[in-house]
Amino acid sequence: MIKSSSVKKFLIFVFVLLLFQPLFAVNLNFKAYYSPELSHYKEPKLVNSAKIVSVDIVIDIYFFSSRCNVSVEYLQTKENSTSITDKVFIWGNVSQLLVSDSLGRNLLISAFYNLTSGYTEIIYRLPRALSVGEKYSFYIAFLSENKEEQGTLNFDFRIFFTQSVSILSITTFLTNSLSLYSSNPEPQTISTIGEKLKLTWNYADSSNFVLLIKYKSLENVFLVSPLVWEVGYIPRSANKIKQIFTLTNILNVHQQVNITANVTWISTKYKTIDLLPLEQKKVTIEIKLQAGEQSGKIIFQSNLSKQVTECTVHAYVVADINPWMIVSIFLFSFLIASLVIIFFIWQNSKEEVAKIEKKKTKKYDLGKLSKFLNEKEEKIMRIIIEKPGQNQASVAAKTGLSQATVSRILNKLEGKEIINRTSVGMSTLIYPNEKASFFKFIEKDNEKE
Repeated sequence: MIKSSSVKKFLIFVFVLLLFQPLFAVNLNFKAYYSPELSHYKEPKLVNSAKIVSVDIVIDIYFFSSRCNVSVEYLQTKENSTSITDKVFIWGNVSQLLVSDSLGRNLLISAFYNLTSGYTEIIYRLPRALSVGEKYSFYIAFLSENKEEQGTLNFDFRIFFTQSVSILSITTFLTNSLSLYSSNPEPQTISTIGEKLKLTWNYADSSNFVLLIKYKSLENVFLVSPLVWEVGYIPRSANKIKQIFTLTNILNVHQQVNITANVTWISTKYKTIDLLPLEQKKVTIEIKLQAGEQSGKIIFQSNLSKQVTECTVHAYVVADINPWMIVSIFLFSFLIASLVIIFFIWQNSKEEVAKIEKKKTKKYDLGKLSKFLNEKEEKIMRIIIEKPGQNQASVAAKTGLSQATVSRILNKLEGKEIINRTSVGMSTLIYPNEKASFFKFIEKDNEKE
């Protein structure tokens, strides 16, 4: 039967484990940015063609592979009697590659990984020529292998085309084994060719932070000049609030930009938006960064005569993990668990000893032994009652009687069922048979436990 004390000890053990469980949680931070000018990347040489669309995604994560789906839409802008053949350069060595349209037709011609440049070159062809104004959509799916750099596993994904692309949508699917612990985004930079949007902000740690920016340009001349927008701030508050800001550029020319923030509280430092000149008259920029949920969306959009770049990142992932920290956490947890187990063993042994001592200290009036036993028998019984579990040699040594005399008396007492002899290994131990009626006669009168 399980005693209540054992249940309490088990609950204490579970509580200790839960208390130190947060030490096993890994701090996850989201860091994704777009920049076509990263110095540590070597771009492949494009022959007789200009780079039209380039999207660069760098995400520091801690797992081994990630599946990506790239949705592409071509828009035919001029007469052409031949179908479009294009090359896509993807950073890294990819596997499980598939280039297919909505009807399931395979568009892939060849794929080659260049070990020198670090890119996988993919060549594909549309199944037919397109009419002017016609759009054609297909997708590229692949599994990206990660490479290890300075103890951190990185998923580096970079893709660009040689032809004009109307819409490019990139979706990255991370492994299901990832768990979200913290996803406060860091300052980010998003850019496309010749157009750059720089967004920086600073805020305190928050369990829920949503920043949504929508900007629509007007056909005004001042768009030729760089614009620097100062964003108002949300004061510290214990409750979640929603607030809309109006941004004003440095020339005091008002443009309406809605920023909706759902926060616990944000630092009072200003957020800044640095918007470089845009050539298009119709521009939509929508950025949504959300902490506390595994989703984020960044859209940079212009009219369909130019490219539209959209990227959806479906999870925020591990940034840096110190291996020594993991070892320290394991050793510390092992030490705590060992101490708890040792404590339980010590408590149980202490209770067992207490039970034995209680049993040993049962009160008998040894002076009554003389009424039922002779002098030698009385001397032997006193030793057996005071310290049960002795062997015959020990009893003989304490009484000063010979081995033969002790053996003869023990046989007599065992015949009267006053004692029991039990074999343990090579020894025979002697115990008082307290169930015998003899012990009822020598109990102390009116003794309370």
